[in-house]
Amino acid sequence: MHGLRVVFITPRFWPLFGGPEDVVATLAVGLQRRGAEPTVLTAGWDPHWSPQMVYRQIPVVRLAHPGAGGWGTVRYLIALARWLRRHRDEIDLLYVAGLGPESLLARRVLGVRPIPIVVRPDQPDGREGRSPCRWLVRRRCQAAAAAVVPDPAAARAASAAGLPDECIYRIADGVRESVSERASDRLAARRALAEVNSMFSVADDAPVAVCVGRLRKGRRLPRLLEAWRPVAKRWPGARLWLIGDGPFRDPLDAYLGDLDLRLSVLLPGSFDNISDALAAANLLVEPSADPVSPQPLREAIALGLPVVGCHLETLQQTPAWEAGTARFAGPDETAALSRAMLDLLAQPPAADALAAARGRVLAEYGSSRMIDEHLHLFDRLVQRCHSQRPA
Repeated sequence: MHGLRVVFITPRFWPLFGGPEDVVATLAVGLQRRGAEPTVLTAGWDPHWSPQMVYRQIPVVRLAHPGAGGWGTVRYLIALARWLRRHRDEIDLLYVAGLGPESLLARRVLGVRPIPIVVRPDQPDGREGRSPCRWLVRRRCQAAAAAVVPDPAAARAASAAGLPDECIYRIADGVRESVSERASDRLAARRALAEVNSMFSVADDAPVAVCVGRLRKGRRLPRLLEAWRPVAKRWPGARLWLIGDGPFRDPLDAYLGDLDLRLSVLLPGSFDNISDALAAANLLVEPSADPVSPQPLREAIALGLPVVGCHLETLQQTPAWEAGTARFAGPDETAALSRAMLDLLAQPPAADALAAARGRVLAEYGSSRMIDEHLHLFDRLVQRCHSQRPA
C-alpha cells in the first residue's frame, strides 16, 4: 500500500541501540524506501535531547523526559496520549515495540477508529533475563490485531500466554544484505574504528571477540569475563568488546578491575550499526543460557565470523550450526566457554564453511525479506480493519 502511514512506538531509539529498537530502525527505513510514511515515537531519556529529530529521513518525536520513578512514566504516557489524540486522523497502523502499557493506551485513545495495532512483545530490560509473566503478555497484547515475534521461543511464549495462534506472526529479524561487502575488510575496519576512538586500537594480528546486547544481569556476563582470562593470558594483546548499554554496566566495570582485565575488555557502549564492530572482530560470543535473539549471531555470520553460544536452540537458529562454524558451551561451564573461544581463535573454521554459512544467512534472513513480510502483513491488517468498519 503506497503511502501507508505507520507510527512506531518504541521506548528506546537512537542513540540508544542494542534491542528491539534496532529492528524498528531497519523496518522504518525499509518501509520508507517502499513508499510508506513512517514516524517514530520514543521517550526523551536525556532532557538535553531535542524533542524532534530526523533519523535517516525518518521523523522521530521524543516525548516527555521519563526521568526516574513512576512519575516520569506517567509524564511520558500523558505526552504519548496527547500526540496520538492530536494525530489520530493521520495514522493507518501502529507498531508498538515491547511490553509496556503503550498498546492499551493507544487503543483507548484511538477508540473505534479502524487503526490496527501490531505489538512486538519483547520483554522489558528490568526482568534481568526472566521471561515475562503470561498475564503481562496477554494483557499488553489484547488490544493488538497481531503480535509479531522473531523466533520460535517468542512464538511459544506468546501462545502459552493465551494469544490466539491466528494473531501470532513469526517474522525473523533481518540482516542487512550490505554487511557482506565488509566480510574481508577486518584490518580496514579496525583502523577505521581506531581513528574514531583510540580505545579501539588493537594490533593487526591480535584476536578480537565481540559480545553484543543489553548489559543486564541475566545474560551471565560475569561468567564471560571469567572465561576470557585464559584468552587474555594466551594472547596479551587480545581484546573482548562488550557492545551495548544497560543497568549492569557499572557492576561489570567494577568486576573488570577485580579480574585485572581493564586493559583487555572494553565497554564502548551502543553502536548505531554493530557491523562496524563485527567487521573488525574474529569471533562473536553470546554467554546467555536463556533464549536470546539470534540476530547478532546472524549479523556476525554474514560477516564471515564463527560464533560461540551457551543456548543450543539459539545457535541452531543460525546456519552456522549446520555449517560447523558455531560452538556450543554448556551454560554452567566457564572452562568450556574458554576452550570454545580459544579453539576458534587459534584455529578458525575453514573459509569455505564460513562462506557457506554467510551465503545461507543472507538468503534466508535478509532484511529485504523481513521488510516485505511486515509490509504485506500491515497491508492485510489495514484492509481488514477498513472492511470491518461500520457503514
